[in-house]
Amino acid sequence: MFYLPLPSAEQRDSLVAHLKAQSILSVFHYTPLHLSDAVRKFAAPSNCPVTEDISERMLRLPFYNDLSESAQEQVTSAVANFWVGALGRRAG
Repeated sequence: MFYLPLPSAEQRDSLVAHLKAQSILSVFHYTPLHLSDAVRKFAAPSNCPVTEDISERMLRLPFYNDLSESAQEQVTSAVANFWVGALGRRAG
């Protein structure tokens, strides 16, 4: 599994949209363990702000056994182009 921690949830959402525009599926679906239904049912509530923050910024890139090298290149190029564009927007 390959994931990226983004600087913010907004940047994560922007990267998801950027990848989707290129027909690349990326997902974010990580619930911190202490917030899962099972743990909430059987354990006392806990406070883990770092875990919660990171879970809101994680993005999982495509990952499966048949992912070709050309598809891998498409994904990595799209991610790199997103950051090049982000840096250009910040400088401008």
